[in-house]
Amino acid sequence: MLAAMDGPAESVSKPPVLRTVLATPVLLTVKPDVVPKSSILTKREHGLIHAVGAVSSHHDVGFTPYFDENIKALKAPIPLTIFNNDWKKRAIKAHITFRHVKSAEAERAYKGLAYASEWTQTHSDWTINHRNFYL
Repeated sequence: MLAAMDGPAESVSKPPVLRTVLATPVLLTVKPDVVPKSSILTKREHGLIHAVGAVSSHHDVGFTPYFDENIKALKAPIPLTIFNNDWKKRAIKAHITFRHVKSAEAERAYKGLAYASEWTQTHSDWTINHRNFYL
């Protein structure tokens, strides 16, 4: 009975704990390193450039040019709410349909789809947006 209280006589090994670095793991079908950039054939058609033979991913929804430049340069404003995937899709659609006037002053001000205030997010929205920030 004392042996049972001390624990099992044989050492039981625990399985290793496996964790992902990403908040939402994604199984990629094509690794970006596998396809060199120079091997992608591009074709211009009706003002659009198509990558012939390249496979796009629905996870790679970019930002509007204004936020893309701010993120790359780490300039403000970069609100957490722009990392919401639904908002990104709507913002890209609004950016494509909206006719932009090219001027120096227009480049500095954001004229796209309004983004929600960070203070109005629920805890779950904040968590999802924060995780998407790291992806």
